[in-house]
Amino acid sequence: MERLYKVDDVAKILNISISSIYKYAEAGKIKSIKIGTALRFSECNITEYLEKCERNNSGEEKNV
Repeated sequence: MERLYKVDDVAKILNISISSIYKYAEAGKIKSIKIGTALRFSECNITEYLEKCERNNSGEEKNV
């Protein structure tokens, strides 16, 4: 089983605010897993988001 990260962990990893993580998750920009009322993120979720950002920065994709 893959490790799951809390919102504050992901915010630290990506160096963005906790509120941004919630906004991105709600908008579907970064996939999340809801356990009760808590959001969790797998390593795959974080990696996917970073790959989208890289494509966006290279001009391949505009909706991150």
